[in-house]
Amino acid sequence: MTVFVRRAVADDAGELARLRQLALTCPAEPWTEPRVAPDGPWVKECQEAIAALLRDQDTAAAFVVDAGPGRVAAWAMGLLQPRLPGPDSGKPFNGAISAPSPPIQNSAGAATRGPR
Repeated sequence: MTVFVRRAVADDAGELARLRQLALTCPAEPWTEPRVAPDGPWVKECQEAIAALLRDQDTAAAFVVDAGPGRVAAWAMGLLQPRLPGPDSGKPFNGAISAPSPPIQNSAGAATRGPR
């Protein structure tokens, strides 16, 4: 099976917000009840924030694996976050990578985190 990875664009933001909501339902502890991540204004706000980040190609990049037309199976986002210099580092940015993919089933049927 060939998996194609592409750079996400602002038009992917709705699907990425949906997957973030799904990922937030993962249990905090393995083998426990799923958490609740209800719909609400935060989902639209998340979508708008992701779209804005993806438009700023200097400080953010996301990559997706498509699951079909208009659907994303997995994604990861990298951010450069401004920081103030300190005595141990004069670097103007910190980097962070987030892989908020929903859980998947492994070959034994156990829930695991999505591809990272």
